[in-house]
Order: sequence, then structure tokens, then C-alpha cells
Amino acid sequence: MKLNRMIAFVMVLMFAAVLFAGCASEPVAEETTTETPAAEGATATEDTAALPGEGIKVGLLVPDSIVDPGWSQTGANGMKTAEANLGFKLSIVEAATNDEIKTEALAMAEDGYDYIVGHGGQYGPIFAEFCADYPDTIFLTQGGTSVADNLHVISEDSTRGVFLCGLMAAKMSKTGMTAAIIGGEYSQMLKTACGFREGVVYNNPDYKCITSVVASGDVNEAYEVATAMIQQGCDFIFFDCNSANAGIIKALQENGLYGCGSTDPMQIDYPNQIPFTVVTDYSNSYPSVMEKFITGNADIDDRGYIVYGYNDGQWDIFFSDTLKDKLPEDVLSVKDTYIDDVINDVIHVPTAADVEAGLYDAFVDNNK
Repeated sequence: MKLNRMIAFVMVLMFAAVLFAGCASEPVAEETTTETPAAEGATATEDTAALPGEGIKVGLLVPDSIVDPGWSQTGANGMKTAEANLGFKLSIVEAATNDEIKTEALAMAEDGYDYIVGHGGQYGPIFAEFCADYPDTIFLTQGGTSVADNLHVISEDSTRGVFLCGLMAAKMSKTGMTAAIIGGEYSQMLKTACGFREGVVYNNPDYKCITSVVASGDVNEAYEVATAMIQQGCDFIFFDCNSANAGIIKALQENGLYGCGSTDPMQIDYPNQIPFTVVTDYSNSYPSVMEKFITGNADIDDRGYIVYGYNDGQWDIFFSDTLKDKLPEDVLSVKDTYIDDVINDVIHVPTAADVEAGLYDAFVDNNK
């Protein structure tokens, strides 16, 4: 009997020891789990606070979807890179019509946004209507000519690359007829069509470039316009109309012809239709421009412009790996031959201001 009581007593002690050990170990585990996230959180806070854009709100207005490859997507991606690098809070809104632009920009200004950026020159005249009412907000446009005390133009010179593409296109043309299709009839878009045409006629003054404007998101319209131009004898088409580019590429594919653009690296996805193209890199330019403004080092010229371009890595000309070896040497050598004269304005390439002043007409060949 005594033996049974002793065994029972020992078992109780063992059970109590197990319970005590378990209870004693719980705070240690809990303390370890708590410390790790706290340390990580502290590090993240320190890193974020170190970024110059902390607490700053930036709004980006784009003319169409940022999902479809094209102008808006490249701009959005560039500004997202700037957000990651600088730490500001970014809002991206699609605003295409004048009413949409005004409504969205005013809402941001009323909400205390520090910077409102319009991804295109078409935003400038609308910003100019009310920017003076929000002196604490800086308004920027990608291209254009509208300026004010707190409204500035981000001026890139990729049209110089488009000029070189026009020169190369003329060397490849067998009919002497080329075309330009753009996604809007405002100076920022018209200057690219003028730049391409100037390159074409620089190579041969007797050549023509027919220009047409389509809705930047209408693939079917772009396809129909491109097909009609091809039927008129155009055998090389420059295009810059965002997601509607797909319709033009389809027409080129169906007719075994070539074209080029001025934004995306289309020579990768369509190596048999795009022998060369201008590729713009907003992942470099938007972070650079926004950093300069946020840190108080914006280099604004007398016109109210912030200028960047080829020498800043903003654009370059790229060739299709499939077609490059098949292109004539006089096409391949165009960039090396003319780049210095183009960049240094020895050969003048149309600007948005030139177009607004009536110095260049994108439609001059349409009725010849």
C-alpha cells in the first residue's frame, strides 16, 4: 500500500515538473517572436524616413490604360520607379478628355498634392487655367509649351531619334511614299510626325509622308487607316498612338511591310515588322526629374523647361536582331553619321513650340 502511494506521489511530481517546464518555456518563445518583427519594423521605418520623398504626394495623369503597352504604361512604370527610389506617395489616374483632366487635377490640388504631373503636352493648357490658385502645388507636363510660376515642361528630345528613323525609312522605301499615324492632334504628338517627315525628305526631297490622326485606343480604326495608307502606296509607317499601335502592326504584318515607333522596344516583339525604333526610357527620366524637384535642385531654364534627352540616356535607337544583318549599310550607318549634328541642332528637328508657331505642318504632303 505504501509502495502504491509512493509511486503515485512520484508521478504527481513528474507531471508537475512537466507542466512547470512548459509554462516556463512559453515566455521565452513569445519574447523571441515579438523581438524579431519589432527589429524589422524599426529598420523599415528608418529606411523609409531616410528617403527624400517621405510625406510628399505625387499625382500622375495618363491619357489611357497603363495595362496596355505604350505611352501611358512607360510613363507609369517610370513614375513607379521614382516612387520606389524616393519614397513619395503616388496616385495614377487615367484622364484623357479635357473635362477628365480638369476634374482629376483639381481634385488632387484640393487634396494637397505636392506635385501633379501630366504625361503629355496636352495637359499643359488645362493646368494653366487653375495652377495659380494652388501656389503650393507644382504642376509638370511631359512635353508641351504651357508654363507658369508653378507649371513647368519636362522637355525630352526623342523626336531627334524619330527624325533619324525617318531618314532610315526613306532609304528603305521603294515607292517614295511613307506615312505617320499619331494618337492625337496636339503639338506633342504632331512634332513626332513632323520629325519623321523631316527625316524622310532630308534623305530625298521628292519623297512624301502622309499623316493621319486616330484615337489612341482604337485598334480597329488604326488598322483601317494603316491599310488605306498602304493601298495608297505607303510602304513604311511611323506610328505613335499607344494601344492602337496593335492595329497598325497587324496591317504591316498582313502586307509584309515595315514600320517603327517612338516609345516601346517593339523590335523585340515584332522583329519581322520593326527593323528599328526609338525606345524612350522613363524609368531613368522621371526618377531623375522628381529627385531634382524634391531635393530643391531642379534645373529649370529661362523658358520654364527641364530638358533631358539622348545624352541623359532618355532615348536611343534599337534594331531588330532578326532584320539588322539584312539592312543595307547606308541604313545602319545613319545614327553614327548624323547623331552629333542632330543632338547639337546643326540639323534642326521640329519641337512642339515650332509646331505651335506654324513652322512645320505634319499634313503638308496629304494633298500633294
